[in-house]
Amino acid sequence: MRVALVHGAGTAGSSWAPVRERLEAHGHACVAPDLPMDDPEATFADFAGVVADALGAGAEPVLLVGHSMGGMVVPLVAARLGATVHACAYVAAMLPVPGRSLAEVMRAEPMVSPEASAAMVRGADGLIRWDPAAADALLFDELDPPRRAAARAGLRPHAAAPYREPCPLAALPAVPSTAIVCVADRVISPAWGRSAARERLGVTAVELPGGHMPQLARPQALTDLLLAVAA
Repeated sequence: MRVALVHGAGTAGSSWAPVRERLEAHGHACVAPDLPMDDPEATFADFAGVVADALGAGAEPVLLVGHSMGGMVVPLVAARLGATVHACAYVAAMLPVPGRSLAEVMRAEPMVSPEASAAMVRGADGLIRWDPAAADALLFDELDPPRRAAARAGLRPHAAAPYREPCPLAALPAVPSTAIVCVADRVISPAWGRSAARERLGVTAVELPGGHMPQLARPQALTDLLLAVAA
């Protein structure tokens, strides 16, 4: 199976490395592209194009995995790929509402914690960055100091353009979906994640211990869940 691992805001494809290695050891062909998040004109549809291009053509089934803001991208990729999509997995992820922008949904719903919202700082260049101390507390709190420093060094700025773009889908793709909620997540509200999984995907969320970055803090546990989805 081909697997696309889609990172969230401020991170990179390399954040998936521990999970990617484990999935590839089980014979799955993985891609984890860096999204052009610092492009002030790029939208989620553009991000979806990058993921689809990384997967390339082929008839082999595809598992799409989106972390955090990557959850906004996964349905757009699924809509592009059609019948080759085996399933979508959303990990501590945002979920889009067709016809509405992410900014609109965030204003209306308790999706993102106030701590995380305050930790995203807009610079003079217009790009948004994680405050480093807040990133340590909210993203990397489960990592030991060397891994925390490495993860912090990999943070990237991102533009606000995708927040403003209405989701272009008429409906979320009708493919099997799994929502994974991290029970100690301090970025995406676990309560919101459970509710959104029921209301938008029609599923009961699978719960995983720990915080927002299980691909770094609990890679084996997350890999085991994804292998079950891929089976």
